[in-house]
Amino acid sequence: MKKKKSKQSYFSLKVTNSGIDEPCHRQWAFDRIPGVQLFGYDDKPLSNIESRDNCLEKCSVEDSFVCRSARYDRFNKTCVLSRHDRRTAPEAFRRSLRQVEYLENQCVAGGKHF
Repeated sequence: MKKKKSKQSYFSLKVTNSGIDEPCHRQWAFDRIPGVQLFGYDDKPLSNIESRDNCLEKCSVEDSFVCRSARYDRFNKTCVLSRHDRRTAPEAFRRSLRQVEYLENQCVAGGKHF
């Protein structure tokens, strides 16, 4: 029996978080995984978001909850912020039929930005 190779692409993005008082002490601030999303954990949907970078910034500066991840849809120009990520809600992390990007904030730990 042969193992199937995963076609999943996984990227890390180095992002400057200008809206956060304390800088992130990681080599990169967000992981980006195209074609997957968290289903059912849409805490704050935003419209008219022109770019992935704008979506990342919205997640970085969210102050009503700790934004652990976001989903960006460049065709619909939407960004959905979530207080969950693939580790806190692994059952909801699945391949999407839409062309979206899952963006996971690496500058949070234990519910706080760092």
